[in-house]
Amino acid sequence: MAALFLCEALVRLNFDHSTGQQVTPGQSMQVIPAINDEQFPCKTFENNSGMEKTLKKQYLPGAFGWAQYGIINIPYIYRRSEKYVSLRMLFAEPMLFRCQNYMHPDVFAFCNHMARLPITYSEMRLLNEINRDHCDGQFSTSNFTLRDTIIRISDAYEFYLFMGFCCNKLTTGSKFPSERCSFIRAADNFVVPYIVRNNQKIMPIFFFTRDSGAPQSNEEPITGWDLSYMKFCCRLLGIREEYCSGNRLTAISFDEVDDAFPSGEDYEECWPKNFRTAELLFDRPNVFLNY
Repeated sequence: MAALFLCEALVRLNFDHSTGQQVTPGQSMQVIPAINDEQFPCKTFENNSGMEKTLKKQYLPGAFGWAQYGIINIPYIYRRSEKYVSLRMLFAEPMLFRCQNYMHPDVFAFCNHMARLPITYSEMRLLNEINRDHCDGQFSTSNFTLRDTIIRISDAYEFYLFMGFCCNKLTTGSKFPSERCSFIRAADNFVVPYIVRNNQKIMPIFFFTRDSGAPQSNEEPITGWDLSYMKFCCRLLGIREEYCSGNRLTAISFDEVDDAFPSGEDYEECWPKNFRTAELLFDRPNVFLNY
């Protein structure tokens, strides 16, 4: 899968702020970095005092930019100073389009922590104008309505990576460029999923009983996108839903588990081939997700 890169071309509809000139649809615009620029600070000086102060840059209604996902550029809009992406536009990316049509809705449900916000009337008009005048209808043949939703660009990035990871594992099982989760098999063929956080393997504590010797004092939560990856692994293992439902799981590090068990215990990294992939990926289209 193509890597994700973020870039930005800050414009207002039919207006280029960098030059102050009118812009016709399709005309190229200046591209500036968009990573780690959430506040866009600009420096000014107090009148007569010479004291420097930092202001938070504000965006006029109608400002938007571009983020590259895979092989296509997808517009994002501003709500105050935050960037948001239309879910309908995001699903125009080929990999996500295939996932939408062939992947089980449970995989999308693992992302329910992602806030989907309804668009306003002005945002609806803006998305329609972007799609019509700047993208030649690339993202939809029908108009955007107040039923459409947007997500934060940070969630769009994580959603894209998560769905790409799931698609890769369900179709080929090959190693992904960034392994956010996997499994460890013990010598007795006991398989436990883990997620990687801060270069540490983190495992759900419900896999271990108190009399197994696993520590209970250094527990930590799994939430957010880490939880999405963990729920995907648990679903592949066929873990009962009541063990991994909700918006958090209690976990411990693999290092602590290793210390608690007898020395000499053998472990190996694995991605078992007998997982229930057929339950999560279908061979014919089924439209599951509403925007």
